[in-house]
Amino acid sequence: MKDGNSTLSPDKIERLLRKDCSGCGCCAQKCPAGCIAMKPNAEGFLYPRVEKAKCRLCRACVVGCPCLQKRSAAKPISAFALMSTNEKVRRQSSSGGICALLSRAAVRRGGVAFGAAFDDKLKLRHTAVDSLAAISTLQGSKYVQSDVGDTFIQARSLLREGRRVLYTGLPCQIAGLKSFLGGATFPGELLCVDLICHGVPSPRVLAKYIKEQERLYGAPIANISFRDKSESWKHYFTRMDINSKPARSEILRKNIYVRGFHSNLYLRECCHQCKFKGYRSGSDLLTGDFWNVREFTPDLDDDKGINIVIALTQRGLRGLLELHENIDGRIVHKGKIPWNYVINTSAVAHPNRAEFFRELPSASSVSALIERMLRK
Repeated sequence: MKDGNSTLSPDKIERLLRKDCSGCGCCAQKCPAGCIAMKPNAEGFLYPRVEKAKCRLCRACVVGCPCLQKRSAAKPISAFALMSTNEKVRRQSSSGGICALLSRAAVRRGGVAFGAAFDDKLKLRHTAVDSLAAISTLQGSKYVQSDVGDTFIQARSLLREGRRVLYTGLPCQIAGLKSFLGGATFPGELLCVDLICHGVPSPRVLAKYIKEQERLYGAPIANISFRDKSESWKHYFTRMDINSKPARSEILRKNIYVRGFHSNLYLRECCHQCKFKGYRSGSDLLTGDFWNVREFTPDLDDDKGINIVIALTQRGLRGLLELHENIDGRIVHKGKIPWNYVINTSAVAHPNRAEFFRELPSASSVSALIERMLRK
């Protein structure tokens, strides 16, 4: 089989898939032979691994890979400053609770909400939720890349059954889902929500950091919250719930793991040339923290959290209209979308990124390694 002027082979397929890979998992779920698995590389990020003997050279993975496609930018329809009127929902969320409300709306109509949640080993995985009680597991920011597993396949099965599906993820994950579905129509309705993304840190770095903290405190960490806003939304804390001991909190900007993340020390390589910035994921809604809300609607700035929500499709607008009884806020753009550089601009790699990952396997303290790399 030919690909351009060269012979296509399983090895070349794997190289193509890995070149600009975002880890969305579309190729593994799309492969009809089941010969692709997502495996961690030396940095801890998931990349496709092709089982060469089983590969049929069908090219389904290459054709479906969103990182190998040319993507056009959507034109934003409208932007809103929104927050939940339910104080508990808002308090448990990183910003205004809009994703939680959209999840509730889907579940109440017999649908399923997909989002990222930590499992019992503090591994971040995308999961399906079909009960109101379980939605809280999807709430809150998680500063690490999630494993989508086979959730694209699950979502397609539910859509074929006529169920409503809400899928919330990062822009690359939404692009992967949309590419996996391939423009097919289904009896069920799909609403895609992507999150304003700075970039994704390595799961291996977080795992090492958690183990280090458990050794330090002599007890397992039951849960970690990167955006505990019990005292303030703008001055939030990281909190670790430690079995048999009180929770440990730390001002976010002082937490060494978060400092490394914000400094772009251990982001995935493709995050530095993200192909899905600028409304290129194919989502219906884009949302995140509305940090500069005071410039637009100062009366809504109560320091409890608020979302910027940008509608990119009419389906997205309809999804927001269904929440009208449970949200407060207003339209905020007057001829332009509120400026947020993260929507359009990729993170610049830290100059010590390569050195950090070279030293990571042998580092006795990941916190000390991060601190040293940031000081250099």
